[in-house]
Parts: sequence; structure tokens; C-alpha cells
Amino acid sequence: MARLPQQAMVRVSGQYSFAGPLPPPEVLEKYNQAMPGLAERIIKMAEQQATHRQLLERAVVESNASVQKVGPYLGFVVAMTAVVGGIVLVLHGKDGYGLAAITPRWLRWPVCSFMATGSNVKNLMKKHRTWHSQGS
Repeated sequence: MARLPQQAMVRVSGQYSFAGPLPPPEVLEKYNQAMPGLAERIIKMAEQQATHRQLLERAVVESNASVQKVGPYLGFVVAMTAVVGGIVLVLHGKDGYGLAAITPRWLRWPVCSFMATGSNVKNLMKKHRTWHSQGS
């Protein structure tokens, strides 16, 4: 029997990668060979992109700094508005609401409960006096 020649096919592939704004010098050289001046254009584009990114980062940092400066003042205005509003409510006879606006959150429940209990006790004492005055 005659043997048939075997044919082999080999596939060779490669991958080239780089990190950063610019390719390695060997690749830039190949770009220049493909089109004269292309490497210089690529470097100029990378420089412009870096400048743009730095300007954006500076704008973000300055914006965050101004927000951090203004935030406490606005918080103070909100807190003082709540305090003044609470005082006005207390002066107009809305003790529970006024004190709830003035007191800190962790203290609101006990204060409001005490105020409600106090007003309930006053109402009960009035009813007790009325009942006793009618009965005698």
C-alpha cells in the first residue's frame, strides 16, 4: 500500500498589548513608517488628553472644596430655622410641636411623651375637680 503524504497546517498568532497613554517606541516607529509624522500626532494627542483630564480633576476638587465650606453654613441656617420655628410654636401654645422642633432627635420622644402625659394629667385633674364639685 502506498502511503499518502501528511500535510500539517500550523497557525501562529501573537498578541501585543501595552498600558498607558502612549504605545512603546517600537510601535510609534512603525506608525511613523506607515505615515510620516503620525507618532508626533499621537504624542500630541496624549498630551492634550492629559491636560484635559487634569483640568477636569482640578474643577472637581475645587467644587468639592466649596461644597464642604458652604455645607456647614447651610446646616446652621436650617438648624436655626427649626429652633426659631419651634420657639414660635411654643409661644403660640403648641408646646408639643414646638419642643419637637427644638429638641434633638434622640430627646424628642421622651419630651413629647412627658408633655402629652402632663397635659393628660391636667385634663384628668380638671375632670376630677368638676366631678367632685358636682357631687357635693
